[in-house]
Amino acid sequence: MTNKEVNRLIGAELALYALHQWAPGEAAKDAWALLTGYDFRPPHLRRRPLPAALRWLLSAFKAKHDWRMALAEYAKAPADLRMFDIGDIAKAPVPRQLAAGATRGDAYARALADLPPHKPGDHHLAEPDTDYALPRGRHAVRFPGELLPPPPAQHRLTRKRHKLTLRWATLLATARDMDAADSLRGESRQWEDRINDIRLLLDKSGRLKPGRALPLRGLVHVVGMPAVGKTTLITVAAVWAARCRPSHRLTIVLGDVMAVLTMVEDLARYSVDAAPILGAANRGRHLQQLHRPADPTVRGFGLLDDDRTRWLSTGCTTQGLLDLPAPLPLRDIPCERKLRVWNDDAGDEEEPSRKTVACPMFGSCGWHEASRALVTAPIWVTTSQGLLHSRVPSQVSEVSLRDLDLAWMRSDAFLIDEADRVQIQWDQAFSPSQTLAGPSREAWLSEIRPLFEQHMRNTHGRHFTSAAVRDWQIHLDSAGQLVARLWGLMGAHPYVREWLNGGYFNEWLLGVKLASRIAERPARPPSTTPGQTPATRSSPGPAARTVTDEVVYKEWLGTFSEWITKPADRYLGTDPRVGFLRDISARGYATQDVITGEITDWLETLPDVRVGGEEALQRLAVQFHVTIVVALLAQKLNLLTRACWEVETQTGMESMSSHLVHRPPVEYQAVVPDSPMGNLLGFQYREREDSAPDNLGTLSFFRCSGVGRWLLLNLPGLYGPADTGPATLLLSATSWAGTSPRYHVQAPVAAVLRSSKGDRVPLDERIVLDYLPTSVAGEHNQSRHVRVSGTFGDRRAQALAMILKELARARDGLRGPQPSTLETIRDTLPANRQRLLLLVGSYREAEDVLRELVTLRPEWDEQILQMVPDDDSGTHFWTSGTIARNNIHSLAQHQKVWILIAPQLAIERGHNILNDAHVAALGATLYLVRPHLHPEDMSYHVERMHHRAVDEIQHQLPTAGPATASLGERADLFLRLARRAWMDELYDTLRYSLTTQDSVERRAMDWTNIAPLNQIIGRMLRGGATARVYFCDGAFAPREKDSPLLGMYRALDDAFNGPDAAVAQALYEPLHHALHTLLEKYRGDL
Repeated sequence: MTNKEVNRLIGAELALYALHQWAPGEAAKDAWALLTGYDFRPPHLRRRPLPAALRWLLSAFKAKHDWRMALAEYAKAPADLRMFDIGDIAKAPVPRQLAAGATRGDAYARALADLPPHKPGDHHLAEPDTDYALPRGRHAVRFPGELLPPPPAQHRLTRKRHKLTLRWATLLATARDMDAADSLRGESRQWEDRINDIRLLLDKSGRLKPGRALPLRGLVHVVGMPAVGKTTLITVAAVWAARCRPSHRLTIVLGDVMAVLTMVEDLARYSVDAAPILGAANRGRHLQQLHRPADPTVRGFGLLDDDRTRWLSTGCTTQGLLDLPAPLPLRDIPCERKLRVWNDDAGDEEEPSRKTVACPMFGSCGWHEASRALVTAPIWVTTSQGLLHSRVPSQVSEVSLRDLDLAWMRSDAFLIDEADRVQIQWDQAFSPSQTLAGPSREAWLSEIRPLFEQHMRNTHGRHFTSAAVRDWQIHLDSAGQLVARLWGLMGAHPYVREWLNGGYFNEWLLGVKLASRIAERPARPPSTTPGQTPATRSSPGPAARTVTDEVVYKEWLGTFSEWITKPADRYLGTDPRVGFLRDISARGYATQDVITGEITDWLETLPDVRVGGEEALQRLAVQFHVTIVVALLAQKLNLLTRACWEVETQTGMESMSSHLVHRPPVEYQAVVPDSPMGNLLGFQYREREDSAPDNLGTLSFFRCSGVGRWLLLNLPGLYGPADTGPATLLLSATSWAGTSPRYHVQAPVAAVLRSSKGDRVPLDERIVLDYLPTSVAGEHNQSRHVRVSGTFGDRRAQALAMILKELARARDGLRGPQPSTLETIRDTLPANRQRLLLLVGSYREAEDVLRELVTLRPEWDEQILQMVPDDDSGTHFWTSGTIARNNIHSLAQHQKVWILIAPQLAIERGHNILNDAHVAALGATLYLVRPHLHPEDMSYHVERMHHRAVDEIQHQLPTAGPATASLGERADLFLRLARRAWMDELYDTLRYSLTTQDSVERRAMDWTNIAPLNQIIGRMLRGGATARVYFCDGAFAPREKDSPLLGMYRALDDAFNGPDAAVAQALYEPLHHALHTLLEKYRGDL
């Protein structure tokens, strides 16, 4: 046997050993059920937890089909080599007395006793005074021995953890010291007043009691009203922790890289040794963001006067040893294993056979300033994505590991701000989805092709000297052609749309459908049914008219299985059907009618294809053609997303990346549970309910590989018992959000934070909501309110323009023109808060609104700012009328500006927009459009399934059936019901008005609307201020039974009478009161 075969047999035997030890008596065929991340064992066995190493070592067998194949191979191995007898796979494996390897059981026990050790790091560095080739081109570098820095300090991988308790008296004393340090610099940040303003309410058996200390033990979920000062609490806690002796070690998780760098520099002001965890892939982009001035008056060299730039240095020491006409591209910085010993005979291409080594200048290189500082800094600051994806440089670690692993080993606690956002991001990291093609502006393939082609024209094609860019262009063109071919098949054959619409599909599922269709045979008359052969089975339903020829079905499944692995490659096997499918898949230039015709002719020659008349055969050929297109498109998408970052770096294009680019680290896929419906990869095609019959829909792609939020909820026990791991403090204003699958964090609330200043504002004044529609003449001379939500394209733009005209136009008066509605709202706000936030659905819509407002009121040109994403072009911050998202905190510095236009989801959280008095600079918000879930957004469906998975685990897997059932039966039932729920999810509409009033689906949507509304209001409440919100879209219509305002009110009402009433009231009472005040003007059924 080969080493691979031996390893596979040992793996199978290890799985049987685990089954025998942790699920005694269970069938050998069911061992796969131990590897899914769900414990399907009966309660008495669950008292002994499954070994954490099990999924790390045996992840290859977690699919039932893969395990059955491995088990069959194991059963065929010589009996004297096997530790178990497998006579009947439906029975428990029987241990045998081994003639050889008698201590194998002890070895298996040791292997499962603890997690596998980290791989040793690769510490091979370039030798001094030796020539090395750079990664690309014919350039050599030599490192003089006298210039080599000493080896950098290494991370300690073990340390004694210390428990933390945040005591308000200690935090106040620390805040006073911070104020004193500010005073010496002539500054005032009012730390003591800000900490004093935070009231701590501890949850004691469902009641909230005032407290002065917050113990951090295990997972601690703390929610706070918007603008209560959670970032203030984190900052002061970090200063206190660093000053303790010995210092506490914290890992702080914030929303974005700019917030991370700002926090590090803020802590440095108080002599705290803090360092950021930063990924390398987007360093150039982050540096560009940093150089965008928050202060609009700063120009020239003043932009470089920022201490944060040292953490983003792109200076490479190696470049100083080279004679190059231009700096090395960032992708070619030779930090990690990119140098090879120079070979005079080598060509321009890299030689894989020559060993690579790392740069020896790590200890003095500016690029690695942060990596070196992290070794000794007690406070680490990072983003959720940086924590999840970044890897520790080999020069400072003896073993290969990621920053999350190291942070878990060395931290006393994680402090995670905006925990619900982290939950969303980690869910998406493990289950990304992307709209690919269709009418939506978010369709990645439809948008990126013309942008890429325009960029290539503008740069005169100079990037085509790179093989990566050339290949990417070809794959991009091919993907576009494949989508066009799919659209063509749908347009020519409407039944294709029916075949694909609603649920999800991939090339394998379509192949299964085709195999099932080919294997259908007419059923025998009822009188002959008893003689039915074992090789057929009746199709489901009480009146089956066909049966399935199992032999034909399995043969075609084998064909599809072999073809799918390499759908367009040359085939040297023995199945002629695979050969034809691969040959026809490689024919990229033939028209769709020619390809379909050839498939039809081929099917006619196959004796087992008996589908009926010519029309049925033609339909089958078209479906084969669709399956081929889907297989090739999946392959191209994989190639595109894998190379996207490299192409971005080489071309200088920003915002090319799809969500699909971010693959979850393989290390954590063995930690998180599988997606409850199984780990899936596929497409979804959907058509809008109101679209014309000949309008095509939207094509999306998704990949589900695990329940990402499980990492967040189990961070203390990620690699060991939760009571010995780092404490994890989860903070957010909206992480308790009823039944929202997106925002609600499924962990008990330990405490609530409230603002003393905010509580002193009368409830009637704190939040004021109003409905401000635009009326136009409708049918029968009856007025109607203009609706933006639910409209698309030109109709949506026209509706938005009508609302803007009504809000911006000067009004007629007896004494001449009177102020517009917008000006009137502004003038009623307190001085220094006379600024309005106009909320829209997207950045592009914000651009349209800015253009429309300036057209209506040219004199407002310099008084309006439109928020743009941080990844926009490098010049947008000098353009009149725009402000980058990360600079939004500086809004008050723009003296003339009183209108800010932004997408709701881009500004809802993480931005303290304050005036000089440290009070909210925004006074009022106008919702120009009603927020809603996008019909093509698959992430919400995934979030519902992940919410379901966590709920199932927390309640002992109720849908897995009775505990008396076998391990496999419980796993099969759980998976079957989850897949049915997933298909229901995909078929369900995300249109609010089409859900049933007060249904579970409607209530979940209500809570998903409440969270961002509460966050937006929080932008206006900082410093004890008040908030005013105007709903301008007629879709809010408070009189209608499907009004989202009514839905949110009733969701809050239910929560105020539910088991978590104390928490719900502490968080949402002002919003509930404001909704009641608004709604009672329009309806009497509250």
